[in-house]
Amino acid sequence: MAGIRVLLVDDNQALRENLQECLEAAGHHVATASEGGAALAEMERGQLPNVVVVDLMMPGMDGRELVAAIRRSARHRGLRLVLITGHDEAERAGIDADAVLVKPFGVDELLAAIGEDEGAPAR
Repeated sequence: MAGIRVLLVDDNQALRENLQECLEAAGHHVATASEGGAALAEMERGQLPNVVVVDLMMPGMDGRELVAAIRRSARHRGLRLVLITGHDEAERAGIDADAVLVKPFGVDELLAAIGEDEGAPAR
């Protein structure tokens, strides 16, 4: 499935740009934000993404808060949420994400997690 709309949320600019480049090379449409509040603003003013890829640890509104806000919103119901983190299971416990990628991860893992492949990892 090419052409997925992805919102990539990470405070690490280099990683954000690298992931954006990989996703765009695979034919996806990518918007970015550096923290959760900016991501919510992007979702309000732009076309809704199919998938939100969100880092767990960020300044301002972190990944846990962003995922919770998205899950509470009727407008955002059905969005696929992919958590990216370098933290252990205890740190990400209780986060309602559809997939979790632990850093470092490969491009194939990212593409599967956003739902490009039929065999995308489950929660």
